[in-house]
Amino acid sequence: MLSNLLQFCKNKLFKNQNPLQHLNAKLKLQCSLWFFTLIYLLFVMIFSNTNFWGTLYILNSQSFTVFARLCVFLIFLLGFCYAFCLVSVKLILLAFCKAKFNKYFKIFLCIITIANAFASYFISAYNIYMDESMIDNILHTDTKEASNLFSMQMVIYILTFGILPCFVILKTQITPPQSNFAKYFVKNLVVLLLIFAMLLLSFVLSVRQIITFGRLHKNILDKSSPYCYIVNTYYYVKKKIIKQRALNAKPPLDLKLSMAQQSSNK
Repeated sequence: MLSNLLQFCKNKLFKNQNPLQHLNAKLKLQCSLWFFTLIYLLFVMIFSNTNFWGTLYILNSQSFTVFARLCVFLIFLLGFCYAFCLVSVKLILLAFCKAKFNKYFKIFLCIITIANAFASYFISAYNIYMDESMIDNILHTDTKEASNLFSMQMVIYILTFGILPCFVILKTQITPPQSNFAKYFVKNLVVLLLIFAMLLLSFVLSVRQIITFGRLHKNILDKSSPYCYIVNTYYYVKKKIIKQRALNAKPPLDLKLSMAQQSSNK
């Protein structure tokens, strides 16, 4: 009788499904692409840039007005940059692989989320700027040095701000736009233009404070993720390529000596 009662409760609770399947179905979230993009953008702006905003406050702690003006400008600046990147990726995926949009878009967001978690952790824990020299240090870090950086605090941070958000991303069913590609493109373009207009307005209203702060703290954006590691990795690779090209174009030393010897003989 007890087994029959348990079976009855199981059928009522899980509707003849496996409990794990039922739990998996319950954990599934669903939202529109617009809402999902907005939530993810807010997550990046707030949780991936806590040290950035904290540093900005410390550098302007004597004047709350200056801090507020800079905050408004940087919110629109970073918001425009990150929104432009997300919109570009969305439009490319919708144009070329709409059938697998959810899969590829989620993979892209998970990579960015994990990278943001690592970058923001090291920026916060060691109070560093993720500039080109830091990118070079990361690429030349060996196994022993990497193991010395490992800690329980890092594990908790990566789980909280990296793995957990990725789990939510993967469990969210994103509803693709119902309108055709041209209409969706125009809507995204209008939103970006509105953000850019607000960015220009905030710059005009606080131009003196922004120029002064920018002159004194040029590397402040090296604390903002994902800007810091994407842009500085690009500049690092660009410098490496230019340096390699210069070395390839430079004639070898023995060729120089032979040419000098020939000219002296003449």
